[in-house]
Amino acid sequence: MKKKLLNSLIAGILAAGMVVGTTGCGIEINADSVGEEYVNDEAEPIYDFSALRAQDDYYGYINYSDLANMKINYFDSAAGLMDCSDEVNEELLSMIKEIAESKEEYAPGSNEQLIRDAYRQVVEYIDTQESGAKEYFEKVAAKILEAKSIEDIKKLITYLKNEGIVTFFDCAVEQDFYNGESYSLLLGQKTGFCAYEMKDIYENDDTRQQLHGAVMETLVAAGIDADAASDKADDLVYMLLDISFETDYEVMEASNPFITLKYKSESEMNELLENISIEEIEQIYGITGSGSDMTPASNPYGGWYVQDEAQLKAISSKFNEENVENLKTWLLYEMMYSYRGLLAKDYPFLAANTGVTNEIKALINLQELFPIQLSELYAEYYYTEEMDTQLHRMYEDIIDGYHQLMEEATWLTADARREMIEKLENMVFVCGGGIPHEVDAKDAQLIGKDFFETTRNSKINNVDIQLKRIGTKIDKTQPQMASYEVNACYSPCNTFTITVAIMHSPMFDVKAEYAENMGGLGMVMGHEIGHAFDSNCIYYDENGVYAPDRLNSEDIDRLAERLLQIEEYYSSFTVMDIYHVNGEKTSGENYADKGAMECLMKVITDSDQRKLLFENYARIWCQMVSDEYVLYQLEADEHSPALVRVNAVLSSTPEFYEVYEVKPGDGMYREPENQVSRWY
Repeated sequence: MKKKLLNSLIAGILAAGMVVGTTGCGIEINADSVGEEYVNDEAEPIYDFSALRAQDDYYGYINYSDLANMKINYFDSAAGLMDCSDEVNEELLSMIKEIAESKEEYAPGSNEQLIRDAYRQVVEYIDTQESGAKEYFEKVAAKILEAKSIEDIKKLITYLKNEGIVTFFDCAVEQDFYNGESYSLLLGQKTGFCAYEMKDIYENDDTRQQLHGAVMETLVAAGIDADAASDKADDLVYMLLDISFETDYEVMEASNPFITLKYKSESEMNELLENISIEEIEQIYGITGSGSDMTPASNPYGGWYVQDEAQLKAISSKFNEENVENLKTWLLYEMMYSYRGLLAKDYPFLAANTGVTNEIKALINLQELFPIQLSELYAEYYYTEEMDTQLHRMYEDIIDGYHQLMEEATWLTADARREMIEKLENMVFVCGGGIPHEVDAKDAQLIGKDFFETTRNSKINNVDIQLKRIGTKIDKTQPQMASYEVNACYSPCNTFTITVAIMHSPMFDVKAEYAENMGGLGMVMGHEIGHAFDSNCIYYDENGVYAPDRLNSEDIDRLAERLLQIEEYYSSFTVMDIYHVNGEKTSGENYADKGAMECLMKVITDSDQRKLLFENYARIWCQMVSDEYVLYQLEADEHSPALVRVNAVLSSTPEFYEVYEVKPGDGMYREPENQVSRWY
């Protein structure tokens, strides 16, 4: 079982999950995996933590009793103290029900009106399973099946885009990755086809068989004879296999997403593309057009960022008359998949046994329909003035701590320290995650006659929202994620976001001692702020503009030397005694962890308070995982496993040695020459 990693995403028009815009804290929570509780037979603690001393294994010493009693939810492969998704879901549902049951007359287009009316429709649909989705599918399917040529296919892509269904190319309006002041256009790597990962299509025959079956069922539902549907499904799977063969999986797994992006002018794009021009793609997806308020007459950026040239070329090469039937099948399946939840009653093969309650189903649907409105309401309900005061105090103290570290980092030149301090002082801090948008009474029209029509309106509106970003500037005061997401992130445009949802115990508690909160959320904040100076983002200036020349070669060499030391240090740590951490892949996150701890040692100076900080730092990463998942994490995650995140950091923290009197021969002890530092 692969656990979905929660990363902060910058939304993109057509993009279903680009992970290129932000650097998240690596809190691993699957909000969809809420169901009956059971103990996973594989999910035993990796080590025997009994009878441990703080000086030998601090992670185990602090967390043994919690790990001994921890259970894993069904459909999941990990559980941990920082997983507060159940609590957040309860808060969201309580809020939604209060709004839905209120007798108040909400203003048309207001957050409350949209959430109330949509919730009532969702509940009604869950009870009755009645919607107009089947008739809609049949209508669109007939339109797709009538296509005879590539020109017809292009018209269909435009038609579906106008319906809020985006196909073929992962086009996105994203932050400009070299200029954090503005947006840009991105043709991202297509990591999967609907529910099927591209890598699995390439490597696993079982995946190809499952995909074949799903496509065949879709074609039969559209009225195609079973034998003909099987042949057409074969053809599409073979075409997708061709595309997956050309996909660059090193790009997909790169720990530094920024190096995977290449800017190409429109003329360069046309040299890369086959059988379709970039001008056609822009017009099809509504990026350029007549020059109206919605679509500029030409691409205002003069080009695109491309993430996987070989894959993009492979997809574009399929736009020929020979592949018309394959492209029709592709469109048909993506169209059905986009409404799978509403079509499951009529087409049982779409039904998924997720184990979630009807209440959680309703919540998930509302998050998909109106994420901005739900985010603003959640922040309004649960982000208190007291939380805001404490959070800003923590932020200011952490900034001061980094300021001290940078001033004292005499191994860097004075110019480098000045550049870093300027960036630190110009960072934009966004907390709460729910900045109200201007209410527009016309938004009330998004609520249709039933849940299906509201879903369709929402899909169309979400694409329009993204298109309106073209040619505009980045608003750095806007949060990088929804307030109900349990996460935090730093973005290269030099903004730092903390959500309301992450502010739960043990991560944060307004009643806890300050040092405890610093060991929890303070460490996460220090980690994210530290990303501004990691091996990826350090080349961006205080405004989020990529400026590699801002540091001289002497400083770059010294930073590279430190990075190598961090990589080698973490590579010496193992899980299950034999599997080594990939120090190179995890270097950016390890750098941020180490720097955060060094920063907090400048803030918390009392020995007893430091002990509270260390304890809560170990506690927030308390996690039980299956053997299978930890091996997957070692291969795919840019974060070190939880046990390593704690023990590796503290084994190179002199203040920890002082608090716990760590000596040679203790498990946590490292010789001074084998310890590493980010800033000292």
